Amino acid sequence: MSVSNGTTDGAIGSGPPVRSACDAIAAGKDVYSEWPLTPRAALTQELIVLADKAGARHLAGLQRRLGADYRYVRDLVRDGYIGELRSARLHVSVEYFQSSRLQTLYFTVPQENYSGLLHIYGGHFFDAVFSMLGHPTSISALAVNQFKEVTLIETGATLPHTLADQVVVNGSPTMHRLIDNIELSNADGRRVQTSPAT
Repeated sequence: MSVSNGTTDGAIGSGPPVRSACDAIAAGKDVYSEWPLTPRAALTQELIVLADKAGARHLAGLQRRLGADYRYVRDLVRDGYIGELRSARLHVSVEYFQSSRLQTLYFTVPQENYSGLLHIYGGHFFDAVFSMLGHPTSISALAVNQFKEVTLIETGATLPHTLADQVVVNGSPTMHRLIDNIELSNADGRRVQTSPAT
């Protein structure tokens, strides 16, 4: 489909669909793109400038925050149902980012592509948690690389892998009124747990 015709109102891409996003923006079309928008910050900035010049709106898809289950938990916190929030725990585990990967996941291996486990899943889940609970006032993390090499299943090609594939993050939340599995605990020990659909 050509985005330069007069009948296309906008474009949606799963990505990172850099070329398609550039074409749509250049044609003055609004763009909704999957996260991450591009593999490099400089390229993302170029798209933002291009969209501003074209008068086009752009949105990177951190849509998990819009799920009914996440909005429900956010409302429970906001409305005081939980009480004084003491802690929140998020656990995410994925089977795709192992030492053997499908060829279609090649883009997740090179560090310069900004498409590793922490980049993609961290972006989606941290955004969802922050939209429910607010941003932390401080944060610390421990990240490790368990797989020094990744083998592409179809070809047997072995590639060096330097990205973190396991991370533990701890933060001091703002937790005022305002994931695979998220559990909230109040000062009295009462817990609310949700397992959002992915």
